[in-house]
Amino acid sequence: MGVPLPVLNPEVIRYCAVQDQDVVAPVVDFSIPRRVRPTFGLVTYAQLKSGKITLNGKTIRVAPLASIARSLQVAEELKKWILAGEFTLTKPVAPIPLDRAFLPQERWGGEISLD
Repeated sequence: MGVPLPVLNPEVIRYCAVQDQDVVAPVVDFSIPRRVRPTFGLVTYAQLKSGKITLNGKTIRVAPLASIARSLQVAEELKKWILAGEFTLTKPVAPIPLDRAFLPQERWGGEISLD
């Protein structure tokens, strides 16, 4: 699923434009068959895209939870629709729930080490 975000002016672009080294994600062990899995700290998207991180002195293979290649395909398709005038705005399918807290993804400006 891809959702285009309307960009109203250049100032919005400046706030939306972040680089992979500025966005962090938790390191989660999905090999543990539990609903709540342990986390081992934070890494940047740039580190995830590299395919490996160092954890407790060991280099391990990692991958982002979302497919970067698929995300780019979806973005290109949305871009084509918008440029061709084929993408139209509609009424919301469902309202955003107001009875729960949403946690924003954190921006990171420092160095990350899991050692």
